[in-house]
Amino acid sequence: MENYYKILGLKLGVTLDEVEEKYKQLLKEFDPEKQSEDLKEFFSVEYEKVKEAYKEISLSLINTESVEQVVDEINSDTNEIDSEKEDLDVSPIKELIDESHENKVDMSSVNLERYLKLKRACLIMFIFFFLFSLYGWSSFSTLKDDKDYWYNNYNKIISEINGDDYDSGCNKRYKLKLHNHTDQELNFHVSYKFRNGEWSSWLNWSIDSRYYTSGGLGDGDGGTVYTSDYRYYITTESGRSYLYSYQMPHVTNTCNAKCINIY
Repeated sequence: MENYYKILGLKLGVTLDEVEEKYKQLLKEFDPEKQSEDLKEFFSVEYEKVKEAYKEISLSLINTESVEQVVDEINSDTNEIDSEKEDLDVSPIKELIDESHENKVDMSSVNLERYLKLKRACLIMFIFFFLFSLYGWSSFSTLKDDKDYWYNNYNKIISEINGDDYDSGCNKRYKLKLHNHTDQELNFHVSYKFRNGEWSSWLNWSIDSRYYTSGGLGDGDGGTVYTSDYRYYITTESGRSYLYSYQMPHVTNTCNAKCINIY
């Protein structure tokens, strides 16, 4: 769910109206028809991501608001019972006795109070398990500073992506791996950052369908590619653009993604 909020550039806790406003804004910005021919494919992908993120976030917020409405209604009912508990008459007692006659429930005010407490406890448990299944345990933890440079610095990275100024701030270097999950052979074009901050030239790896470079990419000199930041675009076996483009390659870092997974 966090990734959907990143795509829209929003933080957890926003309202449905705020999500709606941001969604309309991004649809205009990412409209492929307003882009030049060489960028249409890239923006088409991003356009679909925005639509998917809006759908998932909206559904989750609508479900959450429904739970809150149920809570309000139950609390309202509970308060009514509390206020009338001290002035019980024969009619409500008779109804409760009729409903639970087989169990011979004692309808004293003490048991009624226990019933209300049990009802509240069940309500709390319901809300807890609902939220747990909806967001996952990670949704309850405090969000850490996000190091995903692509989402947090989108406008800035647009001007840097083809230059040598990109720096995610990631100071960890890992083996860079590729995983082609598709049914066709793909050509991965990758440029990665050296320890001194300079970028390598664009290198090409042809990866068979369903193949995974478990040992990491070779640097061409008998070594293995270790890097903190990298950028890439992908073409098909026939040379046609498959993912992103040469003019606008994807940029990320090994603090977030040590492997380029393509589906």
